[in-house]
Amino acid sequence: MGRKLLARPTSACRAVVATLLVPLLLAGGAASDSLSARVVKVAGSVRYEETDMLWKNVKVGTVLGAHSLLQTSTSKDSRVDLELVGDDGRGKCTIRLFPNSVLRLIRMNSKAVGPVSVRDLGLGLAGRILVSLDGAFDYDVELTGETDFGTLAHVASRRKDAASGQTAFLFGFWPETLTVVKGSVEARGTGPQVRVRAGEQLRGGEVVKLPPKAPELRLDP
Repeated sequence: MGRKLLARPTSACRAVVATLLVPLLLAGGAASDSLSARVVKVAGSVRYEETDMLWKNVKVGTVLGAHSLLQTSTSKDSRVDLELVGDDGRGKCTIRLFPNSVLRLIRMNSKAVGPVSVRDLGLGLAGRILVSLDGAFDYDVELTGETDFGTLAHVASRRKDAASGQTAFLFGFWPETLTVVKGSVEARGTGPQVRVRAGEQLRGGEVVKLPPKAPELRLDP
């Protein structure tokens, strides 16, 4: 009782697919290691579904593999933090799912292409997420909607640009906005590729400087 969960998401509800793609994978043919996501923080009502198609309550320590589905409730305090780490403990990536959102872990792999360490993650999203990346890997991020929405944005995060050791960006849907909280990324929405720095937001093809007290910038990644 008291749980205000979203209805089971349909294909139309899964409005955004955020796929972190690795450059040169096709050319390199490198072997990949599967990653898992561990729940490190949870608040409010959050549930998940695996291949058995049965909903379960999320708890701290829950380990999720590829194809798992997470869903937060409509309550404003509902959220969950996931941490993706390789077997060697390097390359930490944290994903925060906000209230009234759905996230599917489509693919989670780690690959070495020559001297470059890269992550290959596929995420299906309807709602809002905060992605925090450390500086140990290169990431290419493609944010894509369903057929009616098309590609929303391409985002690239490079180790050489992560002077602070961390890059964090917030992506929201309806409307589509990409806000950089820490570090900087190369991003392209409806316009040409541009650099978006901490404190800036990409709205369509335009980069906008946010006021220092903007709520998007007060999130702690």
